[in-house]
Amino acid sequence: MINRRHFLAATAAPAVLAASPLRAQAKPKVTYAYLLDPAYDAVVWAIRNGKVRSDLIDVEATGMLIPQLLQATSTKQFDVVMTAVIGVPAAAARGLELRILSAALHASPVGEGGGVWVKKGSPLADPAALKGRTLASYGLRSTGYMFVREALR
Repeated sequence: MINRRHFLAATAAPAVLAASPLRAQAKPKVTYAYLLDPAYDAVVWAIRNGKVRSDLIDVEATGMLIPQLLQATSTKQFDVVMTAVIGVPAAAARGLELRILSAALHASPVGEGGGVWVKKGSPLADPAALKGRTLASYGLRSTGYMFVREALR
């Protein structure tokens, strides 16, 4: 004979099981190091506060200063690192497999921006004329300088 307690338990069980959350599947975590700057913090805020979500991955974002980002590039501390091009050779020299996802510095179609400049009327008209000459640099460890250096190599 079924008593009232067994009857209630039997009828309530499917509802309780359906309402209980299923054990959450662990999503892969992607670690991301970005430049500690209010412009980027605004984007990361949306991720941290659940305004932007993914059913596929969890993102763990860490803000860092430029020297820290450069150091992080040559380690396996983060899956994705916002960094300067100067950090890429050091990471590659350590044998790390790198993929460049995006470049933020783009050359202007009319030649402005990162480049090599000469005075008006200079006999230097193309990069080949620079061979064997001494060049001045506006920043030895800057992204722009590295692009120019690689282009002239």
